[in-house]
Amino acid sequence: MNDKVETPLLRGLRELVDLAVAIPIGTYKEVAPARHAFNHKVCALVEMVEKAEEQTAYTYEHLEAAACMWEHVLHSVRRAKPGDKNPWNNFREAYGMAELRERVITHAPALEVAYRAAVANGYDKPFDWEFVPKYMEDHVARIIA
Repeated sequence: MNDKVETPLLRGLRELVDLAVAIPIGTYKEVAPARHAFNHKVCALVEMVEKAEEQTAYTYEHLEAAACMWEHVLHSVRRAKPGDKNPWNNFREAYGMAELRERVITHAPALEVAYRAAVANGYDKPFDWEFVPKYMEDHVARIIA
């Protein structure tokens, strides 16, 4: 079992499955309350997903960060030699390129926040050539965990 925190959406989906399993077989009178609870949960989950989609607005900076992060990963995978310890390549081989890309993209907002904090503290080196590679190597375990 993994140690990931259960999100409200995942918890809701688990509850939905439990409700579906609990719907009895019988007359309408016996089934109606369980069906109503199931339909109510479906509507609540749809609303939750719609709200989450509205809140997932990426800025240009997030897109640039994701592109730079992905460029770093591709460069690391490309330069890996057989026998090298390369966590990016190991993850790619185990789970596939699409899963690796998804993991990297979801961390773009965190990278952007870290970069803004570094600049506020006097960091003045290039974002794409200096900051991103350092961040990616320092946070590889968190990104692909």
